[in-house]
Amino acid sequence: MHAFRRTSRGFTLIELLVVIAIIAILIGLLLPAVQKVRAAAARMSCSNNMKQLGLAMHNYESANSAFPPMTTDSSYTKAPNHFCLTFILPYIEQNALANLINMQVDGYAVSNFTAFTTPIKTFMCPAAPLEPTIVYNTPSGKYATLPSGVTQIRMGRTDYAVASGAGGTWVTASIGTQNIPTNVAGILEYNKQTAVTAVTDGTSNTLLMVEDAGRPFRYGRGGAKIGADRDGNGAAGGWGDQDSWFGINGSDPAAGTQGSGPAAVNGSSDNEIYGFHTGGAHAVMGDGSVRFLKDSTTLAVIASLHSRAGGEVLPND
Repeated sequence: MHAFRRTSRGFTLIELLVVIAIIAILIGLLLPAVQKVRAAAARMSCSNNMKQLGLAMHNYESANSAFPPMTTDSSYTKAPNHFCLTFILPYIEQNALANLINMQVDGYAVSNFTAFTTPIKTFMCPAAPLEPTIVYNTPSGKYATLPSGVTQIRMGRTDYAVASGAGGTWVTASIGTQNIPTNVAGILEYNKQTAVTAVTDGTSNTLLMVEDAGRPFRYGRGGAKIGADRDGNGAAGGWGDQDSWFGINGSDPAAGTQGSGPAAVNGSSDNEIYGFHTGGAHAVMGDGSVRFLKDSTTLAVIASLHSRAGGEVLPND
């Protein structure tokens, strides 16, 4: 009587290939879902950052009876060459960092340099594909004197900024015959603190801060990077750099260039409203609420939202 021996049977090559193909298909189906979840989380985190900035601005206003200046130059002697984000550091739980900055000393002074190299999470959108610090040319016309041993200028970045106004050919064309003023004051002003009572259009109808992510690089529609550093000196993008404000002029989404097209949102990161979110970018309003500005928003609507006392009638969406 013969004993039967059981033999183990492995996968054939065809079976193995089928299994690999099935796994590849499953991964292909899962990746878009994972990416969507990550994008949604980044968008929510960015919105929360802007909410914190809005609250900080209002806490500053409560303590000082006015909002901080948008930015200052050397003639603003009590805080020369400082950006608005520096003013609100104590109101976003950055007291220790604020204590390292002498507001009475020029923002570009060597004594203030080290503080401004510090990345601050609240100032950065997690969807933006940049390092926490951005590189400025060395030597720089701004940071002309550096601390001993420093050979590279890296400033903590901000993806949030303030618009000084909206104007130019493309804004004018978008407005047409509508009664919308251009190049007028927003809530935050150059070299000047503004009382909340000056916002007669209503704080919920007026922009306070917006996304301008991607600086100093140039990005166009869909987060496409176009070219290299748009300004070798890193003209803006550091949270402590008084040059980190901008003017709204419209942009060309294909070229990613500022002042050259009708796009009001996500057309260019080159000193325009820009976020790395599908369909639009965030803005914090004067009342501290956060809105998502769609890519389809016109320059006329942005000009209306910017002016604090224009009396414009805005669409509900």
